[in-house]
Amino acid sequence: MRELDLASWPFQEHYRFFRQMDFQMFHICVNIDVTHFLRYTKERGLPFYPAMIYAAMRGTDEIEEFRYRTRGPDRVIVHDYLHPGFTDVAGEGGLFKMVRSVGHHGLSMEQFCRRAKEASASQQQMLPREPEPDDMIFITCLPWISFTDLGHTISLDPESCVPQVSWGKYFVQNGRTLLPFSVQVSHALMAGYHVAKYIDWVQQYIDSL
Repeated sequence: MRELDLASWPFQEHYRFFRQMDFQMFHICVNIDVTHFLRYTKERGLPFYPAMIYAAMRGTDEIEEFRYRTRGPDRVIVHDYLHPGFTDVAGEGGLFKMVRSVGHHGLSMEQFCRRAKEASASQQQMLPREPEPDDMIFITCLPWISFTDLGHTISLDPESCVPQVSWGKYFVQNGRTLLPFSVQVSHALMAGYHVAKYIDWVQQYIDSL
């Protein structure tokens, strides 16, 4: 972990401006092409959801702004890497749990998928009450609907700036399999340009496998 020098940070003026907002988050939703990636995971017997979590996390390794976090109004730190906090089904009627005890760093996709399954199976508590570390990214999936937009609940605390990444039910259009993919981030720490870089990186990564 390191600290940004706010005086030389090109985004400093934007940071000061958007940090004043009651709701500093913005979100972008696009369709990404998972035609090749879906085939890749099926051929290797990998469950799509944790495999996609792995791809989403790899993107945070590459796009530094996703690892920015605030420490009061005058400090912004950069985590070396992040851990996913992902939802998983926890029973009938829409019950879910937030799994937070698994990381992707240094693991292959296959290893991560195994560890994610083990972590979810071993976690009994649905919504852990202990304070959430901010060296993470929230991830969820709505496999029942192909949405065109998605927003998330969030605290209005200006320190609440953890990104949230979500996707929905993939669908076929013009022979390609598309996945609704939503990213919600703090505008005090990044702009649409950085979200676009992140989405482009994830798309290129899953296409390269």
